[in-house]
Amino acid sequence: MHGPEDTWEKILTVWRVFESFVDQGKVRQIGISNFYEPDAVEYLYNQARIKPAVVQNRFYADSDYDTEIRAFCMDHVTTEASTFFSVHIRISSLQRRCQV
Repeated sequence: MHGPEDTWEKILTVWRVFESFVDQGKVRQIGISNFYEPDAVEYLYNQARIKPAVVQNRFYADSDYDTEIRAFCMDHVTTEASTFFSVHIRISSLQRRCQV
């Protein structure tokens, strides 16, 4: 899911469609991106029958490096989420050093 909808109901409506894709064998995993509010990540996780396997967000200072979301992911979301953040941290660090 590329980003949250403007209501909780709409978020769950979209998520239920994604869950149906898993049920039908069209995809093996589903995830979210551009969810920068910790409450939204936790709400979706708590309401989802099939939990997000990945949380993909930009990693930058303006979002406080998603500290709360990363902590939630470490406790609840599969390894892919923490791997994404770790890889992105290294890439961001390399980009700064190379001034890219």
